[in-house]
Amino acid sequence: MNYSKQVIGLMGLLTAFILLTMYIALTSTAPIWVEAAQMLSNVSSLQFHVMIDIYLLVLLFCIWMIKDSREQGYSIKIQIIFVFLSVSLISIGVMLYLLYRLTVHTHRERAIVKSLAS
Repeated sequence: MNYSKQVIGLMGLLTAFILLTMYIALTSTAPIWVEAAQMLSNVSSLQFHVMIDIYLLVLLFCIWMIKDSREQGYSIKIQIIFVFLSVSLISIGVMLYLLYRLTVHTHRERAIVKSLAS
């Protein structure tokens, strides 16, 4: 898949998820922290287990992201920003990192090709 299709696809997914998140936040009957507390209070519920699964996946993603960002040469500031976004906004933070990585990686490749061509 070429670069522009990847970026367009990821931007579309990110936009759709942000809009869904905003809709849920605006139409929810209780603030998100109240709903989270309710889920945490009932450990035998399916919602609790799904929430734990999601945070385990985010933890694994953050471990990979830190390793990957070090290999890519990103600053510690960038690493902290994306870990914070991923832990606080879950999927939105994950997609933002992937979009950032794709964009930076592609710009580096283009710069290398341009320098070799001249």
